Amino acid sequence: ITPAPYSYPPIRQPISTAPTIGTAIGHIQSKRDLIESNVLISYDASGIAYPSTQYTMNGLMQSLKVMAGGFGADFKFMLWEGDAEKYIHGLVNLAAFLANAMVESIEYDSCDELNWQNINGKHAISNSCGQEGRSYQDENCPWGSTEFLSCDVDDNMQVTAVRSGNQLRAPPPLKCKAGSGEDVFTGYWDEISGRVITDAPFPNVAERTDIEGCCWWGRGALSTRGVCNIGKLNYYLGKRGADLGRSTLYPQLDFCKYPEVTCTSAMGEQLRWTTALFEWSERRVNYSTNIINISVISKTNLTSISTSEFKDTRYSALLLGMGGTLKINWRDLSMVVWWIPMAATHFLIL
Repeated sequence: ITPAPYSYPPIRQPISTAPTIGTAIGHIQSKRDLIESNVLISYDASGIAYPSTQYTMNGLMQSLKVMAGGFGADFKFMLWEGDAEKYIHGLVNLAAFLANAMVESIEYDSCDELNWQNINGKHAISNSCGQEGRSYQDENCPWGSTEFLSCDVDDNMQVTAVRSGNQLRAPPPLKCKAGSGEDVFTGYWDEISGRVITDAPFPNVAERTDIEGCCWWGRGALSTRGVCNIGKLNYYLGKRGADLGRSTLYPQLDFCKYPEVTCTSAMGEQLRWTTALFEWSERRVNYSTNIINISVISKTNLTSISTSEFKDTRYSALLLGMGGTLKINWRDLSMVVWWIPMAATHFLIL
């Protein structure tokens, strides 16, 4: 989907030009009304804005306090908390994160990845295996150092996403279940009839016609997807790490055995943010494959951006690099036209 050019939302209150509270957390809390009325906004089928039900300020703040303070890993979400001079750099980091989250999930008010890719109005049911040519169950962590982090693929796993899109005649939620072979296939959802058609195989872009083992679609504010990324959640935040003696935030949650837990857990209001803040932080520190040939954002980069005009085109590549560490499908550089102004607007709000 190629997004329409981003237009700045109307700001409902005057915006101060500099932080007035001595900590990042305190400053962000002071902007609650602005964030809720301008950032945590979703859109219904008619394009009418409403407060997101899945992504709330309370959940964001609960998660930020934990992820910015440290959660047992050797990295954290950088807010420069407690540094009265530098925490504005943390606001830049948060603004860029929120812009990415808006593109991925907030505007759709969905915890689950949506079935959006289509060919002539036909959405492959096998898009749960991966969209844009990806195969989420095959996206393992690199061999030699981190391969142990990947979740094992269970072909017998059966999961259905909890939500579909807000649009009229939205495709059904993504799902996975056992079954493959010549006589086992899935069809497509037809935009015109609003029905699932299963009279013949209909492949996704990667030529999958079944949904066996295809339980690794995106979930949470950044749509964390793939067996490597979800396996990292389980090791750093969940049951796998706890079983290995690590102190984790959610020792009872097994993200690999039930990846939909991000969306169905009783702690979901916080968890949808926590998984995303984790991925943003972990990728920013450890990203090594420069898919789009742009430098990864570092602390120095963040400092440079926050002390200059945020919308200056010199920093577009740096911000796109930050987003690109998360989205392998950011090969279309036209996305910068939409995402950079959104990040700039979020920074002004903060």
